[in-house]
Amino acid sequence: KTKSHSLKLAVIACVAMLAAVAARAYDFHVVTAQDLQNALTSAAGNGAANNVWLTNGYYAGNFNYNSSANNNLTIQPEPGLMSTNIAIDGVGGGRDLNITGGGGSVTVSNITFIRNCGNSTIGSLRIAAGGGGTTIVDGCRFLSPTNTSAMGLEIASGLNTTIRNCLVLGKTNGSVNDGDGIYISGVTGHTWIYNCTMAGNYQGDGADITASAVLTVTNNVFQTNSNNGLFFNPGGNTALVVVSNNVFSGSVQWGAYIQNFGALNMGANIFNGNRGGGAFVYVGVTAAIGGNTFYGNGFNNNYYGGGAFIANLNMAIVTGNTFSGNSEGYGGGAAYFGTIITNIVTGNIFSGNSLLGSSGGGAAYFTGGSTASISNNTFNANTANGPGGAVFFNGSSGSTVILTGNTFT
Repeated sequence: KTKSHSLKLAVIACVAMLAAVAARAYDFHVVTAQDLQNALTSAAGNGAANNVWLTNGYYAGNFNYNSSANNNLTIQPEPGLMSTNIAIDGVGGGRDLNITGGGGSVTVSNITFIRNCGNSTIGSLRIAAGGGGTTIVDGCRFLSPTNTSAMGLEIASGLNTTIRNCLVLGKTNGSVNDGDGIYISGVTGHTWIYNCTMAGNYQGDGADITASAVLTVTNNVFQTNSNNGLFFNPGGNTALVVVSNNVFSGSVQWGAYIQNFGALNMGANIFNGNRGGGAFVYVGVTAAIGGNTFYGNGFNNNYYGGGAFIANLNMAIVTGNTFSGNSEGYGGGAAYFGTIITNIVTGNIFSGNSLLGSSGGGAAYFTGGSTASISNNTFNANTANGPGGAVFFNGSSGSTVILTGNTFT
């Protein structure tokens, strides 16, 4: 019994030692560009969690971490430093930093990435965390100097991704393309983007997202992007989307473009001065659009719905929004509703919107729906070159329109 007990204790001790080794975390403190690459190479092969600490300075080169192991990686400044103290620059030869993991978590925080990769289709920071991996990018800056080219942040794979407190700036215009500010193509779970600014991305979207089962975008600024502010098109009509408390302004196309979703909740956003239109909501199951402000959108004369284009849905619930001073060339100076089985439009204010073309609906244009219930809205001083200074209905055979308690002035 004594020998058996001793053997058990020895086995337990051995297991504990192995667990301690497996749980070990390594810290790397880097000062030079060569230090940084050496740290990433060692971290990729040591089978442990790793923390890479950067001192203040400028790191020029194309840095790589490539690991198939399920280990965590954190890259951050030394304590007391901020993103303004540390810059990584790809110097025109490729990505600044390319991280490929095997399913562990990847965290990159408080670093400036210079968008200087020589190609507008690749990100200055690329992260592929792997199928079960979690990615966090916090407090980083992605800056695009004159005559440089690169997307800002590129997320290629992972389960969940959080992007917060980041500044993603392009050149606004010029002869060299920036590409997208943020490009997400391989997230299978939840993507959060909050407290970020994505502005001036020339020949790109502020954020271009083609995969995520759940998307939450809140408290961001999307400004003067030459394509769309936010673009989301995952396919499949199952994604759950929340877009709230953002500012979308000055996009050449749409402030927010949301397509192929299951349920969309778009609330308390401001859409201003987007030339294609404020919000494009297309092909989905249910959209609840409430408490938003749409003003001064449109002007391209090439689209439907200067404030909002909403079409091909089972149900659209549009409540408590303000549409003012929007203008378009085709149907609906403020809003276009097309091929929606059930439209519920209630408690909105439509003021001073205009339709420049001849198809109709200075404020709103309805077509191809089964039921449209329009109640308790205020329509004031809207104009159209075609029929329906405020509202034009062009429903399909058998459709039903119910108007209750609206004011037309």
